[in-house]
Amino acid sequence: MYKSIIASIVLAFVACNIATAQVQTYGFNYVIGVPTGNKADFVSDASYRGASFEFTYVPDDAFGLHFEAGWNHFYQSLPKATYEFGTLAITGKQYRYSTSVPIIVGINYLILPEAAIIPYVAFGAGLMYTESTLEAGLYSISREAWQFAVKPELGVAIQLTDGLYGKVSAKYYQTIKTEDVKGQSFLGVNMGLAFIVQ
Repeated sequence: MYKSIIASIVLAFVACNIATAQVQTYGFNYVIGVPTGNKADFVSDASYRGASFEFTYVPDDAFGLHFEAGWNHFYQSLPKATYEFGTLAITGKQYRYSTSVPIIVGINYLILPEAAIIPYVAFGAGLMYTESTLEAGLYSISREAWQFAVKPELGVAIQLTDGLYGKVSAKYYQTIKTEDVKGQSFLGVNMGLAFIVQ
């Protein structure tokens, strides 16, 4: 099932890219990740190591189709203590790592498309790869999974020069649990640049 979803995402991106577009934008963002839900239970500290790439095809003034690929790495250390893992008890410091890689396609709606400051809303769906690792003493436990993900977004684009916009947005990622990994979620605060190609 996941192979077919990945193929659909790739085909959607290619279709957008080869279309005779009125406007195409390429965006690069620095991302601060704030874990929520099950992810916050595992790693509660915010992540300052994140980035994303966006491609958007705008066929008319108000609506756009977008593709997004991102990366966020979360990390937290816990003090020396005795931790229990089932029937096993380990004494030592604990280190927790979690990496999220969303691959999303979706739709944008530009609220004021002709303005110098353009607020917009977006919604996307796709896949997210999650890898979580817990290290304590000499022991290490890792889990990884591809999960179906959804992403609502609220943002604003500010014109800097002709063909160049600054962007600030908030994205909320939520995945659906799989057999091995619970549903994961985090808030991404994005700051970046968007380049317009016509």
